[in-house]
Amino acid sequence: MKIRIKKTSHPDFNWEVYVPKRLFGKRIRKGCQTHAEATRIKYEYQKQLDDRTVIPIPREVNLVVAKYISELSTSEIDQALADKLKLSGKANLHLKDFGEEYLTEQKRLQGRGAIGETYVRDTRIRLPKLVDWLGNPRIRNIDKEMIEQFVDARLQEGQSPRTVRNYCNELAAIFNYGIRHKLLDHNPVKEVNLGSYKPEVGILNAPQIQTLLNHACYHMQVWVMFGAFGGLRSSEIGLVEWENVDLDEGQFYVKGKKNVCAERWITLTPPLKEFCRKILSSDNPPEGPILSGMNSQSIVRRRKKMMEKADVQIPRNALRHSFASHHLVAFGSPNDTAAEMGHVGPQMTFSAYRAAVKKSEAAIYWTVRANPETPEPTDGRTTRWLKNGDDASMAA
Repeated sequence: MKIRIKKTSHPDFNWEVYVPKRLFGKRIRKGCQTHAEATRIKYEYQKQLDDRTVIPIPREVNLVVAKYISELSTSEIDQALADKLKLSGKANLHLKDFGEEYLTEQKRLQGRGAIGETYVRDTRIRLPKLVDWLGNPRIRNIDKEMIEQFVDARLQEGQSPRTVRNYCNELAAIFNYGIRHKLLDHNPVKEVNLGSYKPEVGILNAPQIQTLLNHACYHMQVWVMFGAFGGLRSSEIGLVEWENVDLDEGQFYVKGKKNVCAERWITLTPPLKEFCRKILSSDNPPEGPILSGMNSQSIVRRRKKMMEKADVQIPRNALRHSFASHHLVAFGSPNDTAAEMGHVGPQMTFSAYRAAVKKSEAAIYWTVRANPETPEPTDGRTTRWLKNGDDASMAA
């Protein structure tokens, strides 16, 4: 029942405000001469009723609302509070569910071309292990102490410092996602001292590179040549297309994405130029990506078989490190080497890639040559390496 205004037949009071008994404990009938007076009285009773049903709130909350009441309607304030409550609920998600939301965003960014396949794949692999190791706590409950225990436990189990750091970086990225979306207010991973881990720089000499090429299939020859004699990052090799190789200009183009200098034209060094010339002047020159669109898993399998057959191990980033170290010694210009590698400055090149390479060793390095095999068929991406997991193409 509600408070009502009724028309009456009373000679002095043409209108009546009627309040049911259950609202104030007794029935109220208030006579009024005009409809405007009745409306005012009805509003006063309604206000008394609202004051009795509204939950009292602290004075400081009233002050906060008062700051916005002139700018926002009550419905807008209500919606803003509802949205905030929804976000707070997300912040109470467990690590697994919160991480899945983060992974979904990464897949969306990959679709835009903002991040690469490797980044998304690493997140997909690391997230379940983080959930298992940490016990799937609520994201809000993960603190510095929990991460410290996680780091110590992983190191005691024999995991490398680099691997542990990678998992911590993954966790930090998940927290940063929450901060960007205003679900979290800090990143506890930043409070943990992970130490100053720096991987050892490994390089290969000319005989090792030559042995690898002698035992490599066509696509691994391409991979080795563009890494060891083009200075490309592993992630950049798959970005190069044969149309980007200009033998007349003696350069090739790569759409690097790591920094502002990564997109660049690179000089075709003598070994790489001779290799590309043989391929592009063949009876059936290839087109499109130099690795024919191979995925990362196929590259890993082929690389492993090549190393086993050649009995030569390739340390992490060793081809790029080998290019830089031998290039610095042979050509004596950190500026030129930095430009070829897509560094933002020569200081990084000189400090990170300088290694114990003699002039005589550098001279031999640039005499390495490869005789490319006939590339595998690529009819509509129905290649043997896609069908048979590389086994046929890597057979002796």
